[in-house]
Amino acid sequence: NFPSQTITVTAGKKRAVPIWGGVGSVAELTVTIDSRKSTFTDLRVVICNDTQMQIFMADGTASCKSYNIDGVAKIPTTGFATGKTWLIVDNGGSLLTSKTATISAYGLFNFPDAQKTEMISGMENGLEEFYKYVEVDEFDLNIAPCGNSNAFSTRDGGHITMCSELVFDAVIKGIPNAVEGILGHELGHTLPNLWGSPHFANEKAADEFAAAFLFISESFPSTVQDDSDTASAEEVIRDLIKYFTSISNISSEAQAALVGGQHPLSVQRINNLENILLSPRFFIERWTGEIYPNLTDAGLKAIIADPHVGADIELAKKILSSRSPD
Repeated sequence: NFPSQTITVTAGKKRAVPIWGGVGSVAELTVTIDSRKSTFTDLRVVICNDTQMQIFMADGTASCKSYNIDGVAKIPTTGFATGKTWLIVDNGGSLLTSKTATISAYGLFNFPDAQKTEMISGMENGLEEFYKYVEVDEFDLNIAPCGNSNAFSTRDGGHITMCSELVFDAVIKGIPNAVEGILGHELGHTLPNLWGSPHFANEKAADEFAAAFLFISESFPSTVQDDSDTASAEEVIRDLIKYFTSISNISSEAQAALVGGQHPLSVQRINNLENILLSPRFFIERWTGEIYPNLTDAGLKAIIADPHVGADIELAKKILSSRSPD
């Protein structure tokens, strides 16, 4: 999903806006045009590549796709593999009236094989390291298009899907660490679920679990050769707060709650996460009793060797001792 943009084009003019940036792969685009804020809602839009856009804007004869709409329409089209794909609102036929259009686009495309291989390898290596420190039945971690920015954990098996729309949304907004925070939230459903905890479906508990687990996992040795760019737990949580701020819409979230939605309002989640950052030790101490018994010996030894904020060294030692009486 690409951010929507609203433009006004004066009478007799044209205006071009990019709707796809090109990543070496052709995209299947669905472009939504809404002109209902204009006095006259009929609109001509043209979709071109870089070269043809320049020709069209200079009043030349360009090879572009042209559409006439009235009010609101969804246009299926192609996003070019290289260069930008442009949508031009053409108000050249109007003598007096400006026209306003809100434009949004959704794109499906294939990553180049090399990037897919790198991403899959990174996820597999990450899970392999994860299982060194956490005792839990294996679960799947997927990145897939969902049609909206979302992430979810299945009740059966605890499998996690991170929607590609969410990943791109965070990257576009310049807060990529939020993806790690959202993954932490989904782990807050998956791990308690697989551990047999009754509160695995509680959304507030999942946020608190994510924050606690992010701090606890800072004790685990980094497998990244150069970990200078690795975000701290606090940085991840701050990006998560920024992400919830960017999607906050009290009226629509309240409406969703009225029809059975389980998530707290974004403002409530923001407030909860800000409170955690004010006193992380307090929240972490609430979770060590649930998380520590489900860590491997390597995980517990890592905490003893390099304690995280709010670490309970005596509890870690006690659990280790109970596993190895000698």
